[in-house]
Amino acid sequence: MSVVEKLPGCSSPNAAVFGLSILGLRWLCHLLHFFMIVLHSVLIGIYIPYRARRLIVPVTQDRWWLPTALSVSLQAFYTARILSIYGTVLVALIQHLGLIYILEQKQKLTALADASSAWSGLGSAIAGLWNNARLPAHMASSALITIYLTCTLALHVVGSSVMSLEAFNDTIAVHVPTKTSWSGSSAASLEETFDGSGLDWQTIDEIVPGMAHMDSLTVQGLSGPSVYDTVIQPSMAMGIAQVNASTISFECGLIPSRNLSVTSNTGVDQVLLSELSAMVAGSGELAIDVLYMLTTGLAPFESASAVDDYAVALNWSYCSGGGCPNGIMNKEVRTFFAGCSMSATSEIVSLDVQTNVLQITSSKARDQQGAWKELPEGGALRKAPQSNTTIHGMSSDYTIPLMDYYLMQQLGIDIAGAPYQISKVYNQGPPEPTYVLNVTDLEDALAEMVAAMLWTGSQLSGGGYELPTGSTIALQSVLAWNLKLLIAFFSSLIMLCLAIRLGGIRNRGKSPSILSVGVLEMIWLADHDPLMRSKVGEVENPTVDNLRAAGMFEVCFTDV
Repeated sequence: MSVVEKLPGCSSPNAAVFGLSILGLRWLCHLLHFFMIVLHSVLIGIYIPYRARRLIVPVTQDRWWLPTALSVSLQAFYTARILSIYGTVLVALIQHLGLIYILEQKQKLTALADASSAWSGLGSAIAGLWNNARLPAHMASSALITIYLTCTLALHVVGSSVMSLEAFNDTIAVHVPTKTSWSGSSAASLEETFDGSGLDWQTIDEIVPGMAHMDSLTVQGLSGPSVYDTVIQPSMAMGIAQVNASTISFECGLIPSRNLSVTSNTGVDQVLLSELSAMVAGSGELAIDVLYMLTTGLAPFESASAVDDYAVALNWSYCSGGGCPNGIMNKEVRTFFAGCSMSATSEIVSLDVQTNVLQITSSKARDQQGAWKELPEGGALRKAPQSNTTIHGMSSDYTIPLMDYYLMQQLGIDIAGAPYQISKVYNQGPPEPTYVLNVTDLEDALAEMVAAMLWTGSQLSGGGYELPTGSTIALQSVLAWNLKLLIAFFSSLIMLCLAIRLGGIRNRGKSPSILSVGVLEMIWLADHDPLMRSKVGEVENPTVDNLRAAGMFEVCFTDV
């Protein structure tokens, strides 16, 4: 028996490579490829939602060594441990499995030689493609091996920077749509808005008093006396944007008694039953947008003679008991008439794009204590909406308008115990003033009330007013794909698919006699396969082209 015949053949189905069966080796190879895909998927999952940016290394010095050390360490770990070792193991496994898979099939000897040469390296694989282009033996096999080795090279090239530390600033300035708060910026625009047709004032008046209980996210676009543009949500933009804001303001003053057409009359309850428009008919050129009759205490006054200049004595009629046993009694009540002129100013404010909350309040600083003085002349509307306590004729309906009720609440006046029936009003004398009204408080409360009415009117789908959309510039986060990470991910995905195709999934019955295509294996095959020996032996000039041409016959090494 020759030495060759004593060598153990590998025709057993239980043949082993690296101490594992061929089937076990196949599954190990595929699992390792799959794990690499999982690794890159995790890295992409960390990168896309910017979770990686939670690991921030603050650089406090220009030449600080820590960022450089961390970056080099991460790159070295990923390159040396993952690519150099892990990648080498993968190539070694798929190289053996690829050859075994080819040896298990019946195909041309030249195709086997091309595959064996291609697994030597990327250069050999490219040379095999060129040879197959000139004399096709198994172009698909050479192409797949070339693609696999190219993916391995791509992993090695981009892998060194996949886990590196780098600065990030991937935001761009974009135009984002906004919902305008109010298109006007003057008192004339206010008049057009409030006198517009189709406005459901009853609904607006019912909504405004409850807005004090809403949070800032619910009333986006309203901040105190200001209404401002808001970014239409949802928005991918972030950061701070500059938007328009309109701030409502009032200037209130007292109407001098000389401008009032009123004298004390004991025959009429002038406080409750008189119309204010008739009392101020002689106001002349006074700038009045809102008029109030005030029976509260006022302070401070600009001058010591203010009470004499502005106070008016009006009659209050009442009964001292049920059924008026002593007849109707009259008492003079010191009353002031306050007129307020309304204006609006437009300005640019900073807005948080994601929350639509102002960064800095647009309301201007005001004196804590303003002094009551005469209402200035000219410069504002003279068409004043009537907003005062009213009586419907002489009926028993004593009505406080809802917005007046809200205004008094804003001022801190407790009217919870106020009588709502005319009989109860007449059964008691006028109460003594317990509240002292400051002009600044009245102006601020009026401004916030009007701003709330403007905002509410713009929110109603029916019964409000429509406002056009606008735009502003804000920062938007760019979904910047990490090209290096994507290359690594898709390379590992392609490698898994090719590993399944080149290495197979299951055994094909009987294993081939040889599990590699080295020099020793070729000598053994030449000795055991006369046909192969004779075909190759006929070649006189052993060039690559001649040998490939001679090997264009089918062989099956499971039968050897």
